[in-house]
Amino acid sequence: MADVTQSDLTPNEKHVLLAMGDLKTTDPQELSAASGLSVEAAVQGAFLLEEKGLLQVSEFTTETYNLTTEGEEYVSSGLPERQVIEKVTSPTPIDALKAGFGPTLAAIALGWLRKKGWAQIKDGNLVPGDIPSPGDDEEALAGLEAGTLTAISKGVKKDLIKRNLIEISEDKTRTLTITESGMELFRYG
Repeated sequence: MADVTQSDLTPNEKHVLLAMGDLKTTDPQELSAASGLSVEAAVQGAFLLEEKGLLQVSEFTTETYNLTTEGEEYVSSGLPERQVIEKVTSPTPIDALKAGFGPTLAAIALGWLRKKGWAQIKDGNLVPGDIPSPGDDEEALAGLEAGTLTAISKGVKKDLIKRNLIEISEDKTRTLTITESGMELFRYG
C-alpha cells in the first residue's frame, strides 16, 4: 500500500522492514538475527507488515512419515491379511484361523480381507480369492522402509494411521519476502 509511511509503523515493524530491505527473502530465524528481535517478535512484525502490503509471508508444511514398531513388524512379516491370504488356499473354518494365526492376528486379517475384497466369509469359513498383488498400503510401507516413498494418498494414509502402522510429523516453514511497496518504503522512507 503506497500510503503507508514510516510513521505508521511500530518500532518492531521498522526493525523488520529495515532487515527485510537488505535480506529481500528470508526465514524467521535469519530475520530475527538481522533485526535484533526475538523470532516471535520478528514474525509478529512480519505479519503486521503483511497486513499493510509491505511483506509477503508464505507457509509450507512438509509431512514426514515414520513406521511405528508395529509397522516395522508388518514390513518384514507382511500385513495380517497378506499373511493369511498367502497361507490359506481353500475354505478354512474361522476357528482354525484363530488357532493357526492367533486370535488377534486372525481378527485383524479377517476384517481387512473382507474390506479389501480378498476373501469372503461363508458359513463360518474363510473363502479366499486369488492371491492379490501388493496393495497401496503394502507398497507405502515398503517404500517407507526403503526410504523411497515420496507421497501417500489420503485414503492409504488414513488407513495406516488408523492401524497404528505409521506416524506423521509436520514441519512448518515460513518464508518472508519484501514486496515492491515494502522496498519503496525501505528506500525512500
